[in-house]
Amino acid sequence: MNQKLILAGAGSLFGHEKILESFRSLGFDPVFVEVPYIKKYMSQQNHDGTLDDRTIVFTEELESREPAIVIPLSEYWISKCAQLDPREPSGTKIQCLISDVALKASRSKKILYEVLKSAGFTVPRIFADAQEAREFIAKSHGRVVVKPEGLFSGYGVKVVGTENLEKLEQYEYNACNVHNNAIKLFRISSSNALITQALEGTEYSADVFFFRGKVSIVRVCRKVIVNIHDSPCTAICQLVECTTAMRQAIEGWCHAIFGGQDVTFGQFDFIDMNLKTEYAPEARAETRPADFAPIDFACRIGGGMAELLSKYERETGINVYARAVGESSFPQNSCNSACKKNPEELYWTQHNYLSTKSGTLKDEVENLSRGLVNGKAFIYKHKNDFVPECPSSAASRIAVVVNRTPLLHGKDGLLAAEKLLVGEDAVEFWKNSRGKRPAD
Repeated sequence: MNQKLILAGAGSLFGHEKILESFRSLGFDPVFVEVPYIKKYMSQQNHDGTLDDRTIVFTEELESREPAIVIPLSEYWISKCAQLDPREPSGTKIQCLISDVALKASRSKKILYEVLKSAGFTVPRIFADAQEAREFIAKSHGRVVVKPEGLFSGYGVKVVGTENLEKLEQYEYNACNVHNNAIKLFRISSSNALITQALEGTEYSADVFFFRGKVSIVRVCRKVIVNIHDSPCTAICQLVECTTAMRQAIEGWCHAIFGGQDVTFGQFDFIDMNLKTEYAPEARAETRPADFAPIDFACRIGGGMAELLSKYERETGINVYARAVGESSFPQNSCNSACKKNPEELYWTQHNYLSTKSGTLKDEVENLSRGLVNGKAFIYKHKNDFVPECPSSAASRIAVVVNRTPLLHGKDGLLAAEKLLVGEDAVEFWKNSRGKRPAD
C-alpha cells in the first residue's frame, strides 16, 4: 500500500495533476491541501488554466485518518510542520520528514548561517551589534543588511551604507518590531534583528527537491535587484542554466541542512561573488562552488515565480516541479537543457512592476505613461487599488509580464529594472483627512 502524502499549499503550485503523478511514481498516494482563505485567489493564481479545485482538500489543519507525511509548500504550512514533533514514532498519524535543523533554519537566518559556516561554507558575516556594523562600513565603505531574524519575503529588510548610515539604528529597531498579519497567522516569533555584511555580486534564487539524500534542481533564476527606499526588491528574474559549480554548492548546502531521510522542497537565495560573471556572463564556467554564498533559505518552494514557470510550461510542456520529483531517484548533473537560452540567446524573463510610493493607482497599469513591456501580462492591481511603497512580497506587485529577452546584467539590467518602477506620476497619496488607509 502506498504511503499517503499531504502536499500542503496547493495555491503555491500549478499543473497539479502532473505533480501528483510524479509523486505516485515514487510510491506515494498524494493529495493537495490548502487553507480556505486561499481558494478565492486560486483562480487568479491559476496561470496554466488546468486547476481543478475538486482535487484539493481545503482545511486549516493537518489532518489524516491514516499515517501520512506532509511536504509544506508555503510559510503557513511550514508553521504547521514546526508544530509537529519530529521525534514521535513512525506510527504517528502525520509526520513532517524535515530535519529540526532545516525547520529552524527556515525561520532563523542566524541559525542558517551558523550551520553552514560550521560545515565550511561561505556565509555573510554577522555583526555583534550596530556599532560593529558602523565600524565596518566606515572602514571598508561596504554595506550591511538589516533584517528581522525570523521573517521571510523581505519584510523589514534594509540595506545600509555610507550614504544612509544615520538610519542604521532606526532600521535595526524597526526590524525588531515588525508586526503584520502574517506573523499572527503563522504564529511566528520574531523580535530580534540581524545585521550582516551585504555580499557583492549577482543574486540568484533556486528551488530544489530533496528526496532521501538526493538533490534534484527544480529551477535556477538570476535576479536584477533594485533598492526602493533602501529595501532590496526583485524587479527581474530570468530562468538560467544550473552550472556544475552552482549545483555542487547547492548540493553541499542541502546535505548540511537536511537529514538523510528528509523528503521536502527547499528554496535558496544566494550570491555569485565572482564579479566576472556579472560583467562577462560568458565567464560563468570559471565559477567554483566557493564563489556562491547563501543568504536565505526555506523548506518550501520559492514564491513569486509562478507567472514565469507556468508560462514556461505552456510553451515547453515541462512542469519543473514534476520533472524534479520524477528525476529524484536519478538526479541530473545540471538543470534540464530546456532551462538554457534558446538558439537566439533569449532567456525566459519575468518583469515585476513595483510601486515606489504608497498610495492608490490613478489609472489602470496598462494606461500608465510607459505602458507594459511586450509579453504575457498578469495584472494584479487596478485603478484605485492600494499599492505599498516597499513591495516585500509577491502579493505587492502591481503587474507581471513574462517574455524572452537577452540576459540582463550590469547597466542594461538596471535600466530595464528602472522601467518597471511605478512612482509619483501614477500613485496618489493614500491618507484621507482622518489619516486612514483605504481598503485594499
